[in-house]
Amino acid sequence: MLKGERELAAERTVHPAVLRLAHREPRAERRVAVRGNWKYIEGDALFGDSEGLLFDRSRDRQERVNLRQEEPEVFQSLEAESLRWRRGLEASSARHRHSGAPLPGDPLAPVPAVSLTPQERQQLRELGYVD
Repeated sequence: MLKGERELAAERTVHPAVLRLAHREPRAERRVAVRGNWKYIEGDALFGDSEGLLFDRSRDRQERVNLRQEEPEVFQSLEAESLRWRRGLEASSARHRHSGAPLPGDPLAPVPAVSLTPQERQQLRELGYVD
């Protein structure tokens, strides 16, 4: 939990969780990344801006001045890092660290196609497994 009691290393980026009240209508999550004095907020039309926001917290504690246009390199860097972090949260197939081959038993690994004889297909149809 970030309480603001200590300074973070300037090169470290933090991705705080975006929380919503359970009784509110579910909406898309809005990602945030903080590095040094910079705070990036992912754009989303549902929140009133589709481009995203960038604030310099050392000069603008209330986060009122969007510096996206004035600091495009910082904005793009934090945007790319946030996207990499988000992709790292997505489920992916387990792979062997050296060969890159899918590991056996991985539920996300592609299942090879199976050829069925007409008799096998009929038996499965009668059991309700295929149409």
